[in-house]
Amino acid sequence: MVLFSDLRLAPHPDPFRWKVSVTDPTGLSSQNVSTANDLATLVAAAAEHPEIREFSTTPSHYVEVQPTGQLLGFNNTNGLVKNSGWNIHLSKTGYIREAGKCLVMLATIASKPFVIVLLDSAGKYTRQGDAQRVREWLETGRANPPGSAIKANASGSAFKSIKTTKVKTVTYAAPGHAKRAGIAKSSHAKALRT
Repeated sequence: MVLFSDLRLAPHPDPFRWKVSVTDPTGLSSQNVSTANDLATLVAAAAEHPEIREFSTTPSHYVEVQPTGQLLGFNNTNGLVKNSGWNIHLSKTGYIREAGKCLVMLATIASKPFVIVLLDSAGKYTRQGDAQRVREWLETGRANPPGSAIKANASGSAFKSIKTTKVKTVTYAAPGHAKRAGIAKSSHAKALRT
């Protein structure tokens, strides 16, 4: 069995530089705190485990409940894993009120592996739309804003790449969220700026 603490410390050269605090392993506590960079490092570490890759990218699975024999279905909350146009190797969605709707995933885009970290998406399907826009930007170099122009972050770009050891990490500041870039007052990463 893979433990979170094993994944958290393994790939990072200096574990004391982490800005992660985990008080509840279910991920449902607002006391859990992380940065987009640390989530990207965690995704890269988790991708080293075939079971995590398989379970996180399975579109749906059915289990027979005993003794009735009734089938109970489970669906992946990242609809992109069902899309044959995506080559997703690892995926995790999440939601709590303080952090908003979030998505991290490792995907091959333009023949290169990328970790994508999307935090605080506004609507139910915004994570998927944001991921599509990030993919288009990586493939073409052009941003495709939803409805209106994307507001740039402090560096003048709506997108920012961060180099990691084996893969590139892309963060995306959704329109209207660039002003909240960084860590919000609740210590949750509310928008994506590194």
